[in-house]
Amino acid sequence: MVKDFSGLTGHAAILSTGIGLGLACLAVGSAAAKPAYTTIDPPGSISTQAIGINDAGTIVGGYTPDGSTYLCFTRASDGTYSSFAVPNADGSFCFAVNSKGTVLGYSDDTNGIAHGLVYSSGSITTFDVPGDAFGTYPTAINSKGVIAGSWYDENEVAHGFIRAANGTITSLDVSGSSSTTCSAINDKGVIVGGYSVGNSYPHGFIRAADGTITSFDPPGSTATYAWSINAKGEILGDYYTGTFSGFTRATDGTFTTFTLRKTEFLFALSLDKAGAGAGYRIDTRGYDHGFALDPHDKAKSFDEPNAGGQQSATVAFGMNNSGAMVGYYVDSSNVTHGFLRTP
Repeated sequence: MVKDFSGLTGHAAILSTGIGLGLACLAVGSAAAKPAYTTIDPPGSISTQAIGINDAGTIVGGYTPDGSTYLCFTRASDGTYSSFAVPNADGSFCFAVNSKGTVLGYSDDTNGIAHGLVYSSGSITTFDVPGDAFGTYPTAINSKGVIAGSWYDENEVAHGFIRAANGTITSLDVSGSSSTTCSAINDKGVIVGGYSVGNSYPHGFIRAADGTITSFDPPGSTATYAWSINAKGEILGDYYTGTFSGFTRATDGTFTTFTLRKTEFLFALSLDKAGAGAGYRIDTRGYDHGFALDPHDKAKSFDEPNAGGQQSATVAFGMNNSGAMVGYYVDSSNVTHGFLRTP
C-alpha cells in the first residue's frame, strides 16, 4: 500500500483538479557536482514517504509498519528516528517542520475526517476550524508557529484558514470566491493559495500580512496553482494553457515561466530563499520524475538512482535553504522508500 501524500501538502483534495504536490532542489555550483542520495526508512517501515525538511536537516513524513495504518516520523540530521501518532486515530500524517522543530500534519478519525495536528517537544495537539464538517487540512507552518491551511464546511466547500501561534483560528476567503484554499505561508505572514469563482478553474492569490489580497494568473493561463512563497515574497507554482508549465512570480508581479519536455503534468512546489525551486512531473507514459529549478528558471528532471519497477516513480516533496530535498521513490520490487537528496 502506498499512501497518497499528494493530497497532504499539495492539497489535491483541496483544489478542484485533485493535483498533488512535491518539492525538489538544484544545487548551484560546479557543473560536474552530482547530488548524493540517502534512503529514508524508519525502523520497521514497509512503505515510507519523506515529505518535509527544515534548515537544520530534520526530516518529517509518514510510514506504515503493516500496510494499513500510517504513523508520523521525524529523522534528525544525525540519522536518529522517532515516530508518533494521534491515539485512537485511523492514521497520522506529517509533512512540514519549521525552523524550531515544530511538526505539522493531520490525523484521520475512524470516520475518515481529518483534524489538524501539531507536534512539539513530545506533545501532540489536535485542532479543528470552527464550523468544519468535512475535514481540517493544515498545509504550512512558519518559524513563528503560524499555520495556514484549508477546511471544508457542511456543503463540502473549501475555505482557507490561519491559525495563530496561540491557537486562535481565522477563516480566509477571497471575496466573491466559491472556494478558497491556502498553500504556503512565509515568516512575514504572507500567504499564497488558490480560489475559484463558480465552477471555474482556480486562480492564484497572495494575501499580505495586513490582509490585502491580490489575485494573479500568468499570461494565457486557464488554471493557476500557487504552491510556495519564499522569504522575499517570490512565488512558485504551475499553470495550464492546454499543457502544464511552471512559473515564478517576482515581488513586482513579473512572471517567468518554464517547461520540461515530454511532460503531461507538472507541479512546481517549493521555492528557496535564493530563487531555486523544485517539484515533480508526470511524463507522457504516466511515470513520475522529480525536477530541479535553478535561480535562472532553468529546470532539469531527475530520478532517484534506485527507482525502478512497474511504477518507476521519483516524487519530490520538501526542500530547505541548503539545497537538501526529500521525497520518495519506488524500487525495482515496487517498495516505496523515502529519500534525501543533498548537493
